[in-house]
Amino acid sequence: MHRWIMLLIAAVAAAVVAAPAATAAPPDAPAQCRVNQPPGLWPGDYIDLGSGEWDTNLHSGLNSDFTKQVQPIGHVKALMIFVDFPDAPASAANPNQGGRDWRDQQSYWEFLKQSVDFFNASSNGRFQLDVTLKADKWFRMPKPTTAYGMTRATFSIANQKAYAREAVLTADPETDFSPYQLVYIMPPRNATQIAFSPELNLYTDKIEVDNHIVKNGATFGQDMFSWGPKIINHETGHAISLPESYNGSGTGATHLWVGGWDLMGNIAGASPEYMAWNKWKLGWLDDSDFGCLASDGSAEYTLSPVETPPDGGLTKKGVVIRTSATSAVVAELRAPLGNDATETVSPGAHRMCDWGVLLYKIDVTILNSYGTVKVLDAMPGSTAAGCSDENDIATLGKGQGDGPAHYEDPASGTQFDVVSITDGESARLRVTRAITRIAATTDGLSATLTGTHFAAPATATYEWAFGDGATGTGATATHAYAAPGRYPVTLTVKDGSTVLGTAAQNVSTSGGTVTVTGPATTPGAGENVTVTAALTPAQSRDLTFEVYRRSGASTYTRVLQQVTDGTLSYSSPVAASDVVVACAEKTCGDPANLRPGAGSTTIDWAFKPGADGYAELWDGQSPAGWTALGTGTVARNFLTSLATAGGATSANPGALYYASRQFKDFELSVDYRTAATSNNGGVFLRFPQPATVADIDRGGYQVAILDNGSNAAPATQRTGALTQERVTPTTFAPTALATTAYKPTREWNTLTIRAVRSHVQTYVNGVLASTHDSATRNHRAGYIGLENAGNNLMYRSVRIKELAPDTVAPTVTVDVPARLSLGAAVGLSFSCADESELATCVATLDGKPVSGGEVLNASPGPHTLIVTATDAEGHTTTRTIPYDVVAAAGGTVGGAVPATLALTLGAPATFGAFTPGLAKTYTAQTTATITSTAGDATLTVADPAGTMRLVNGAFTLAQPLTSSLPKSWSAPTSNEALPITFSQAIGATEALRTGAYAKTLTFTLSTTTP
Repeated sequence: MHRWIMLLIAAVAAAVVAAPAATAAPPDAPAQCRVNQPPGLWPGDYIDLGSGEWDTNLHSGLNSDFTKQVQPIGHVKALMIFVDFPDAPASAANPNQGGRDWRDQQSYWEFLKQSVDFFNASSNGRFQLDVTLKADKWFRMPKPTTAYGMTRATFSIANQKAYAREAVLTADPETDFSPYQLVYIMPPRNATQIAFSPELNLYTDKIEVDNHIVKNGATFGQDMFSWGPKIINHETGHAISLPESYNGSGTGATHLWVGGWDLMGNIAGASPEYMAWNKWKLGWLDDSDFGCLASDGSAEYTLSPVETPPDGGLTKKGVVIRTSATSAVVAELRAPLGNDATETVSPGAHRMCDWGVLLYKIDVTILNSYGTVKVLDAMPGSTAAGCSDENDIATLGKGQGDGPAHYEDPASGTQFDVVSITDGESARLRVTRAITRIAATTDGLSATLTGTHFAAPATATYEWAFGDGATGTGATATHAYAAPGRYPVTLTVKDGSTVLGTAAQNVSTSGGTVTVTGPATTPGAGENVTVTAALTPAQSRDLTFEVYRRSGASTYTRVLQQVTDGTLSYSSPVAASDVVVACAEKTCGDPANLRPGAGSTTIDWAFKPGADGYAELWDGQSPAGWTALGTGTVARNFLTSLATAGGATSANPGALYYASRQFKDFELSVDYRTAATSNNGGVFLRFPQPATVADIDRGGYQVAILDNGSNAAPATQRTGALTQERVTPTTFAPTALATTAYKPTREWNTLTIRAVRSHVQTYVNGVLASTHDSATRNHRAGYIGLENAGNNLMYRSVRIKELAPDTVAPTVTVDVPARLSLGAAVGLSFSCADESELATCVATLDGKPVSGGEVLNASPGPHTLIVTATDAEGHTTTRTIPYDVVAAAGGTVGGAVPATLALTLGAPATFGAFTPGLAKTYTAQTTATITSTAGDATLTVADPAGTMRLVNGAFTLAQPLTSSLPKSWSAPTSNEALPITFSQAIGATEALRTGAYAKTLTFTLSTTTP
């Protein structure tokens, strides 16, 4: 039997119009932020990189020298010639290595050709690299590989020039070089002495063949098999004017300048897309794609990811702060899209190291590979904060709700604030710049004023107006005021008669006494508290309030500062002592170092839970109330988290424990994040007052955080496992981890621990991981602690809810009929519940244990079901259910099913709009409703024309349509809704005709066993 139906699949070409973004008008035109290399900056016409005469003047200025270098606009032609050697003939070049025949020239281009797509995407279609293979011959070089000095130990620019010249001249009699702007020289796979792949820049030692000058390209070597296709993007990057961004100084890490944020620095970096500045330099982005601050001011910009095409300036691909004629600071938004797409994280779960607002400096006076581009680490120490290596210089932003949203660059006087950010889509960035600044300190009635102006010349002068009618000069000036008060100070910086900049700031001088008054009663955590200050005698000037949090005997951390008229209201969920200070100066000093005229009061905050019953054990700022023990540290980092660091190991661990309070029955919630697999840490519970980490280890429970994401640890030690209880002291056998619910490295997880009397349960992201009941059923109050056993964990949101004693017995529910007919299939159903913590729920049927789901078709006569529930406090509830089984008469009932095959298709599938010039696979869906009474059935789809290609009039797509069919059944089915997916791949270079592409298909439902 067959049933078929026709389905129309269509895609309609449509224009995409971007909606205007709401952006503030920039204070300066983008052209004012262009930074060019000044002429004659370096002597001669080459840069000495320690190897002699690399005759290229590569720099980061926007004025690329396209009389020498290749301008990457439109179609650029490259020729790849192949050379082999007497000691490394191509005919013996490991023909099957890597699954390719390396005797065949085409195999080399198949390995490298993805570089063309990279260029096309990065340039937004403005640069198409056309590579021609001289694939008809391996040109035999006259000398063996060892004679050319092309290993890392023997390499020199002179050697490379001689090698390139000999290769070109060897191929010249049979090769026309004249049509090509780039030449790539490829040795065979077995030419191990041609070791690496530098760019070829021959500007003062040109090779002239075919009335044509060969001066740009690359000589490839064996390292290309490690770097992959992006080796062409890197080396050709030099030919199109980009300098090296890795560290060639000979000191420090190789990728310390830009990490993995540009393939001119690290070809294999996690985010290799070219920086926005480089795209501007190459002509792939326009002036309108950039915001600019060339003078003092503040502006907001909407940034879209560098990896996506520009939208005509509606959003910005970069914001440039010009800091001098030869330097700038740049901000751009990076996301794991396009050339930066990554498979290392799950969709929608981007790490802070993968995306955010990237900040970097441009200095065109610095030599190629000596740091002409330097990324600013928005989170110093980010390697310990969750990014694994030097490739992961941190971005500014809120990648997972993490990371700083504010960054200051003192060198340029610029502040960056992420106002809002949408993962992978856009960021709203506020940039504030003050070139001219005043720093003031006061001591009683005396003020010391220091003025600065970024990049001020040595001839600059500084003129002061102190606000009381007096004036002064000099970069630093001291002035004595006659009376306490607030004075408006102004600074004017000049170079001759030219005003370079001005700044103004109020300066308050002190005198008299400041007193601070706090609440009469001790407030609870999170409550609003009003603190007042008074100045005697009364004077008209600012009062500054500062709140400090005690983190040691005489150590304080400032958590709030506010200039006010004398009152302050604030709320903070802390668990230890705060000290409030007020003074008539801009900075009061902490309670251990109070400035003259400052008063203080101490407010002791009681441990008090919030409305949800949870209390914060860590306030997100200082470790107030916590005590550190052992090796290493657990301290606040720039992610506002508690990060482990300092050389701790599993054999020599450290710990941070909450020393202000002990807990007995509770539910504890801790967020944790791992930097890498094979991490080691955990949470300690119910241990007595410790003097060492060993005391903690011996005293109570530990919940493991180990090998997150790798599963290398035994199940009894993995994350969530309850690993030890040494009260007696004995070690119990922990429950094996019952979940793999933890998330990959660098993503936040929630570990929940519920401890009620002797019953302890752990949950990882809401999934039960382990459970334990002490054999002695004893429990006691103890401390809570966090372990550092590997320097690669972060903790945050440490919250606890104390549980009231359980005084209510559990409940038992049983569903069984009183009388059953003999042979009746009735499932046994029972359940237990407790308002606090259920420990056990067991049942017996006629004295034999049952677990539920058994069929109660026992022999005729009386039977008894007993269900007993016990909670964590030991309260017990038992229900006894008697029932009878009686004999019953039987009979037959029947019916017939006709042979049926039925197929109904849903709405036609449509791919929507195809985008010309974009390589993408589109998908569309419809549904089929299937009814079959056959023993087997198969649903297939076919094109009556036999091509399976969408057509638009006389035009046909290059690649065939694919679908999720055929689908087979090995049993009957009824009204089954089957989703059917169609896929259509479109190439980046595939020409598309305006109009609708469509195809009529035939669907067949068939059977061989009706």
